[in-house]
Amino acid sequence: IDEPKDAEEEVVTEEEEEVDEAASGSRKRKRASTLQAEHDGCQESGRRTRKRKSASQAERDNVERSDRRKRKRKSSSKAERDNREESDRRKRGRESALQAERDELEENALLLDASCQDLTVPDHKKLRAGSVVIKRWMIQNNTAETWGRDCYVVFMKGSNLDVKRQTKTHLKKAVAPGQSLTYEVEIKVPRQSGKLFQGTYWLVTADKNYAFPFWYHFEVRSNRSKK
Repeated sequence: IDEPKDAEEEVVTEEEEEVDEAASGSRKRKRASTLQAEHDGCQESGRRTRKRKSASQAERDNVERSDRRKRKRKSSSKAERDNREESDRRKRGRESALQAERDELEENALLLDASCQDLTVPDHKKLRAGSVVIKRWMIQNNTAETWGRDCYVVFMKGSNLDVKRQTKTHLKKAVAPGQSLTYEVEIKVPRQSGKLFQGTYWLVTADKNYAFPFWYHFEVRSNRSKK
């Protein structure tokens, strides 16, 4: 009677072992799956971290490039300001020297023996506001000396309306006694109707001992006015 019972117990034990092995295999597979998921999660986290680092590095690179461009612009702006300041200083220096020359001429220069004829735009002519005209003079040498190319014309006073803003111009060729030179300026007429404008030039000898004055003188008329 006992022997069948033992056999039955042995059968039950084998079944239990199979169940245990199956459960164990399931747990192993579950752990393996969990480990794989953790591994995949770590890899994904690593990828995200590397991506963030890459993005951060790209941002830093962009910031550095932006900073370099800003420094370059600042450097360029400073160089431009320095150039403008230097140009302004030179301009003020030239203007100061020219004004000193004008003062010296007015104080010391004697009247040069010459005669002048207006070839265009006679004195007191009414000119249209905003127009551009050519004022031309013919100046004759009435002295016994040749005016060399080191003689010059200088703007002395009044309204310098020369488009080229020339203040001092040397003669292009020598002028013998009895001969004449032609001098001209391109004038931009101001838009100030009814106002009178005058600009005076001097023809100066090389030694600055003699000078001859000549000028333009005109009135601005409205564009609606008749000639």
